[in-house]
Amino acid sequence: MTAQAARQTLEQWNPKYVKVVEFYGFHQPGPGDTRVAYLLLVNPGDPAQHQVIYEARFQLVTKPDGQPQWFLTGLITHGAGLSRRQGWDNLFIPVQEKAPAPAK
Repeated sequence: MTAQAARQTLEQWNPKYVKVVEFYGFHQPGPGDTRVAYLLLVNPGDPAQHQVIYEARFQLVTKPDGQPQWFLTGLITHGAGLSRRQGWDNLFIPVQEKAPAPAK
């Protein structure tokens, strides 16, 4: 999975809420097929354009046809304090490595 594919997946999943300002990189939290990306996001609809650091979690899953596929499975921030997590932890959005075809 590339940084560009992860960024594109995040921005296409919820374009009214998520705009990636900066992609800091991936971290592998341990053995297995999980990647965590650290990002600076902004809500495009927010007049103040308040930027918040998020943690995006991606999981490699083997589909029924035997092919591996990366999925965005969570997007969480601790911006309101360490004891208060905000975001989504129940996602299952496929990561597309190729750019989508241009709209006609």
